[in-house]
This record gives sequence, C-alpha cells and structure tokens, in this order.
Amino acid sequence: MQAVLLGAVFLGAVGCRSPRPIPLRNPPTAWLWHSPVERLDPRFKYDELYVLAGTVGYGEEGLRWTFRQRWISQPSPRVWLVFNADSGMLRHFGDESTRKVADHVLAEYDRQRQIVQSQGGEVVGIQLDFDVPTRRLPRYRELLRRIQSRVREKTSITLLQSWVFDSRFAGLAREVDEVVPQFYEGYLVSEPLARARLVDFDQMDRVLGKLDAMEVPFRVGIARHRQALQATPDGRIVGSHRGVPLAEIYRDPRFTFTSVRQRGYEVQVAFRATEPGRDGKGLGYQIVYFYPDPALHEATELWLSQKRFRYIAGTIDFRLSGPAERDVMLPSDPLGSASMRVSKPLRDGSGLVDGGPILLNGQLEVSLPPGYAGLAPDALVAHVRIGAGELLVWGEGLPNAKTESSTRIPGHFGPHTVRVPIRIGLPKDQADKPVEVSFQVELSSTFGGGASSKNPSSGARQSLAKRVIWMP
Repeated sequence: MQAVLLGAVFLGAVGCRSPRPIPLRNPPTAWLWHSPVERLDPRFKYDELYVLAGTVGYGEEGLRWTFRQRWISQPSPRVWLVFNADSGMLRHFGDESTRKVADHVLAEYDRQRQIVQSQGGEVVGIQLDFDVPTRRLPRYRELLRRIQSRVREKTSITLLQSWVFDSRFAGLAREVDEVVPQFYEGYLVSEPLARARLVDFDQMDRVLGKLDAMEVPFRVGIARHRQALQATPDGRIVGSHRGVPLAEIYRDPRFTFTSVRQRGYEVQVAFRATEPGRDGKGLGYQIVYFYPDPALHEATELWLSQKRFRYIAGTIDFRLSGPAERDVMLPSDPLGSASMRVSKPLRDGSGLVDGGPILLNGQLEVSLPPGYAGLAPDALVAHVRIGAGELLVWGEGLPNAKTESSTRIPGHFGPHTVRVPIRIGLPKDQADKPVEVSFQVELSSTFGGGASSKNPSSGARQSLAKRVIWMP
C-alpha cells in the first residue's frame, strides 16, 4: 500500500449503486499482514480483522501467487480476506484480461473462505489492495464489477489518495460496499524527506471531505505500525523501505546510526549507508524509520469524531506486527537485560560542601539492551540514608546535599552503557557516620511516555535499583 498525493482535478459524480450510510462509530479493526495466522494475544480485542490472504504476481507464464496465507486458528470472530498485487502484477495490469484476474482471485478467495469457516470463523467479505496507476481506474472498475457480481459477501477496496481527485473514481467507488483511504504513508517520491509525515491531517480533511460529499461509505486506514523511507544523501525521498526491521539495520555494518528525534506525534530514527550496494550505488543513502507515538492513534480518532463525517464506518489500524517484526516498540524486546552498578566506589573527596569536609564521589553505570528508547525526565533518583536520617536526591537541586550529575540520560537504539557521575556533599556533622546510598533508575522503551491504553503492546517500563554503603 502506498499513498501518493497529487494535485486535484474536477471530481464528477457517476454511480451505479445506491449509497448506504453507515453509523459513525464502529468498533476499531486492523490489518493483519503476517503469516501464519493464529489466535491473537488476548490484549488485542478485535472482533473483526482484515487479513492478507494472498498476493497476486505476474511471471513468464502469466498470473501466479507470490504469497498465500496459512491458517492455524482464527485471530478474530470475523475476518475480511485481503488480496494485494505485487509490482510485477501492477506493471502488467493493463495487459491481462480482467476476467482472468477475477477468476484467479476468486478461486483463492473461495478456498480460504472454506478454511476460515471450517475453523469456526466468519468471512465478512473480500478486499482488494491493488495500487493501480490512476490512468488504470476504468480497468480496475471493470475488475471490481466482475468480482462484485460473483461474491455473496461484502466487497471493499483500499485507495490511493490521488484517486479521489480524479473524475473517474466516483463510478469505481460505487462498485463496492466500502472504500479505505490509506493515511499512514504521506509522502511524494522526490520531495524533501523533511516533509514526510505518518499522518497529514490537512490532506486527510481534503480526501475524506471528498468521499463524504460523494456519499461513499468509507473506513479510514491510520498509522499504528512503523514505516520506513529511503532517501538520497541530500534528503530526497526515493521510496518506501520494506521488510527490514530497525534492529537488523542497526546491526548491519553497512549502515551507521545518525539520529533520533521526535516530531509531533511520531519519532524518526535515521541511518546512513556507509557502503554501496551490489550495483555500486547507494553510498550515503538514508533509511529513516517513522514510529507512531501512542498518542497519534488517539489524536486521529479524536479528530475524526470532531469532524463527524456522515459516511464514515470506522477506522482500520495499519497494522498488527508479526512475531518476527517485534523490534523497538513492542514488549517482546523488554528491558529485562538492563543492569546497573557503581563502577567507581563512593569515596572521600576534597573541598568543602555546605561547610563540611565530606564529599562522596562515584560513577553509576547503566547498561541497556537493544531497543532502548529513552528515560523519563529526572529518572535517576538517589535516596541517601545517613544514620537515622534520609535525604532524597534528584535532579540538580538537592535538600541538604548536592550532586553535579545530570539526571537525564538520552535515548539510544543499540546495546550500550551510560555512565553518570555521582557527587554528593554531606554536612560536616555527619562525617563519622556510615552513609547508605540507594540509586533508582526508571527506564522506558516507548517514546510517548508509556503504553497506550488502547495498545498495551506499545511500550515497556522497568525500574532498576542499586544500593551502596560508604563507611567513614
């Protein structure tokens, strides 16, 4: 699925099926793209899912399947079977008979529908995810008409945002029961990387406003999963980068990590190629991963509810991560391997602090696993116990004691160690008493400050503790 934003042209309204308004609020659903399909983690409470059932390809012998779904068990009570087209099929879309394409797709649809039903599931309908060029919309409409006439269940299509502004789209949209514009890859090939966003609310308003005016029932595809883009050394977008998790890029010696930054509701993690590819090209090219902040999903739903489009059926999350895709944003990469120790023991220093001769120096080491994303502000807390008294030490302002250490430790994406200098000044009258220092660090693997209530897998938190005793 790619979203390509183009200029608007006159939109005509031509239809063959009467529109059916759908209630504004429906339970959220999601696309499931991985294989094999099996029962979901119970934390994900989806009553309906759009499952990738097959990918239509094109080879020397014509139509073929480059992917077919395997079903172990049902992920939800109701499913849509989704069929997409690879780049080879899209290149030959104008050459192949729409009758042959319909026969090819529907034979597989019937086969997998029987599998789902044999496992106790219900097939809601079929969805086509064919990103055909805009000039091929009339031919795509012909294919949809053939499929719709032979399917008892509902029919759905994903759509590129540019289609909505073409006069031929209205007729195509009325061949199906719903359309799903994709709002999770807002970019143009060759435009500056700095303009790329996971969600462009202004563009969303334009596209959904067109659909609503046409009285076309629609769901809204919104970002839940990471996306990645390739860009030239000077920052011009080349296209999407698919199939390689961030953790693999981090370990690949041909790439170097360059930056991580948060922009609004998303976090961008950038790498640069240090070696050319097999074709001798690509040196200096960038790969940038876009991760949605957990707040992005809630902000999008709030925006949609405020707009109150008449023909909106709900939202579809793109997409549920597969077991092999669990990298920096999911709890399967927990902080369980993080550790903390005092690498330089607390000891007497020199100089006077608050009129006293005691200055404790040390160094705290926090070792972090791959996938670590950041610390909460003022995350390093030290409890200093002097005899029967106790001092709480945090930040740079300390009651009755001082520290020169900075408590904000920056985020990173690979295994590494952060070293924090510790300097604690004690009153003179405490010089002859043991000092116990307990350090605590709050770690987080999310960018947005914790897991979203609607997406419990979006983050993980951990507290580390270390206790040391200084003897006079």
